[in-house]
Amino acid sequence: MPVRIRLKRVGAKGQPHYRIVIADKRMSRDGREIEVIGHYSPLTEQPEIVVDEERAMLWLERGALPSDTVMSLLAKQGIMERFYEKWPKRRPKEKAQPAAAAQPAAAPEPAQAAEPAAGETQEAAPQGEGETEAPDAAAPAETPENA
Repeated sequence: MPVRIRLKRVGAKGQPHYRIVIADKRMSRDGREIEVIGHYSPLTEQPEIVVDEERAMLWLERGALPSDTVMSLLAKQGIMERFYEKWPKRRPKEKAQPAAAAQPAAAPEPAQAAEPAAGETQEAAPQGEGETEAPDAAAPAETPENA
């Protein structure tokens, strides 16, 4: 049974309050839950987050996956950090940040190679820049209509 930790909306129209629940993934948002482990009230001046830490840790250890919103709420309470200290292999892997960090390091190397060496004259550089692909682009393309 795939179990999720997610929010269940309660409260009046325009005045949301949420319960933090353990529920089967296949159930609807406001459907049957297995257990209520806390609540979240976003409209107060300081959003109120109350979570039973022991029950949350128990369900995380059993393999329940928190939704993105619940994960951020648990992280604000410090529960996710304590969970990752206990189970370091379950920490999510970072996406694409190491690859992005490696690209800027490689970019300066070609720029250094593009600069003329100290022994080269200044006249050599304009000759290389003067070459363009314009003559190739100006040539008419051979098509069956032109032939």
